[in-house]
Amino acid sequence: MLYGIAAAGLALLLTTALCDFLRGLGPRAGRIFGGIALLAGALTAAAFGLWGGETGLGNGGQALLLGTGAVALVGLADDVRPLPAVARAVVVAAGAVAVVYGAGLGVLQSAAGVLWIALVSTVCHKGGPDGAAPAVVGAVTALGLAACAVGADRGGLALLLCTVAAALGGFLIAAGRADGPVPSRPADARAVVPPRGPVPRSRRKPSLQGEAEAASSNCPARRPHRTRRLLLGGCGRLATGFLLSSAAVLVQAGMPTWRGAAALLTVSAVLAADIVLVLLARHRAGRPLLRGGPDHFAHRLRRLGLTSQGVAVVLGLFALCGGVLGILVHREWLTPAAVLPLAGAAALSVVLLLRAPQPPPVRGSRARPRTRSRARVVPPRPSGTAHPVGG
Repeated sequence: MLYGIAAAGLALLLTTALCDFLRGLGPRAGRIFGGIALLAGALTAAAFGLWGGETGLGNGGQALLLGTGAVALVGLADDVRPLPAVARAVVVAAGAVAVVYGAGLGVLQSAAGVLWIALVSTVCHKGGPDGAAPAVVGAVTALGLAACAVGADRGGLALLLCTVAAALGGFLIAAGRADGPVPSRPADARAVVPPRGPVPRSRRKPSLQGEAEAASSNCPARRPHRTRRLLLGGCGRLATGFLLSSAAVLVQAGMPTWRGAAALLTVSAVLAADIVLVLLARHRAGRPLLRGGPDHFAHRLRRLGLTSQGVAVVLGLFALCGGVLGILVHREWLTPAAVLPLAGAAALSVVLLLRAPQPPPVRGSRARPRTRSRARVVPPRPSGTAHPVGG
């Protein structure tokens, strides 16, 4: 217990420090290495907790760690230079097969587990949102899965999930400091009021050098230096989706089929509803699944007028309700039929968000229509023709 608390605190501190350090390396470092900082903090703290504790990850735990590392490397390479979709799909599928094989599932359960891991990883990675919403949803989902892992006597897996949740909290702290409000003008800036009265002749037409010196001395900068943003990136989204979906499969491995499926889908309610929404939206638009786009829950809620913090709160509350209900179903305190109200609410939200406003077209995609000039064109007059009098 003490090692678990210490590991969670270490994950929080390590992730925050690594995010601050990597963000200062360059203008693109926060966008590329944010996911690496998250995974490094979580896995380092989990290794410390597992080294001090007595229990391991159990069946499929080693495959989970190896698959997460391989998927993270592929996501990092895709952030640096886009990779073919087939390469990412092959690595994710191989990791999913290794996880379900290590868990010792049956044929149908293995096929369903591989499909679940592949869908969650693909949807979370390709076109997934960046910001507070995925980190909040991931942290709440990880805590719900950790509680289910404790009930299934898998203390090592529960410790890993707790460190992931703590690392996501550290990422949120670092990202909140990085994405602070940027004013258009400094607070102490004063407007330059032109003097009254006639302007001297020497100041009526200053040179370009004089204008530049006056602007630099009197007018403050319009936009100060913007703090470098911190994003999960494709690496963080892909690896986090793979880890959470694989952990959900491992937690529900030893349960009856219907109860395990109900608990898995309820704890991961936001992820499951997002998968359904993305599949339906891309099918209606005629786009392939591997081609990303702004069609996730967070994107559509933003287009409805919510801020990024509001989207994080709404999705976090939805994930919390699903997590509590999934824990009760997993502990056999409720029957699988108790998840029907939450499933109905998720289906209703998917139907309503499918009618959300579509994103505006890309700027510059349509050329502006040309307008005819109203200037009168005078044909040239012959050189030998005299000008008419009065005309």
